[in-house]
Amino acid sequence: MTRQETGWHHHDVPLFADVLDGEMTVDYGPEWQKTYAAGGSLIKAFHTLHNGVKTGCEPLRILAVFLSSETATNTVMNPLD
Repeated sequence: MTRQETGWHHHDVPLFADVLDGEMTVDYGPEWQKTYAAGGSLIKAFHTLHNGVKTGCEPLRILAVFLSSETATNTVMNPLD
C-alpha cells in the first residue's frame, strides 16, 4: 500500500474535522501525534505545521469545516516540502 498523506501544511483559519470512515494520524512533529478513527472529531490547531497520514486499512473520509471567509487562505502548504 502506498503511503497517503496531506504533506506538511498549516491552516490560517480554525478547522473542525469529523472522521467519517477509516483512520488517520495527525503528526505535529516530535512533540505530538494523535490518531483519530471513524466517529472521532478534532479541531486542528491553526498556524501550527502538521501532516495528516492515512493509517488504517479502510478508505479514509473526513468532513472538514473551515471557519473562514472568502478572502482568507484556508490551507498553506509548507514550502520546504
